[in-house]
Amino acid sequence: MARQLAESAMSRDLEKDEPESWAFHHAVVICYCRPFIGNKAIGRLSGKWEHFGDARLDANHHALTLQRDEVVAHTDLRWRPMMLVPPNTRLPNGVISVKSMLMGARPVLEPTAYRAVHELCLNLLPRLTEAFDELFLKLYPNGLQGPAEPLLPTTPEPEGRGITISVSRG
Repeated sequence: MARQLAESAMSRDLEKDEPESWAFHHAVVICYCRPFIGNKAIGRLSGKWEHFGDARLDANHHALTLQRDEVVAHTDLRWRPMMLVPPNTRLPNGVISVKSMLMGARPVLEPTAYRAVHELCLNLLPRLTEAFDELFLKLYPNGLQGPAEPLLPTTPEPEGRGITISVSRG
């Protein structure tokens, strides 16, 4: 999903102050970082997956996790400073304030950052697939036998609108 979102963001001519840029920023950072964060369902990817063997990719991964931790998932005043703006002040978006107001900065990824996310995904996915295939063959040396079993119960939605996933908290 992070790779597809990055590709979609790269295909647009986004400016940093556009609402669509803000939406892509949050979506890309959350989707990319989610597997590296602990959860109760399947846990997080272990530390070895956070190292890419390339200093540039390692730095990009670290920068994205900081974006997730300090900008997107949590409010950190270092990244979201609040300012009291007097009347007749030209704001960063070019608008002039008519009255006193409280303004907060909203950092977003530079359009070039989506290429970095794309590269990280292209590096990570084959490594994860190879590790999965290796473990799968250990568990099922003769392949998976019998009918497919869904991991979660699913119900098709009418008119091909996807599926509903049912999770019991028993």
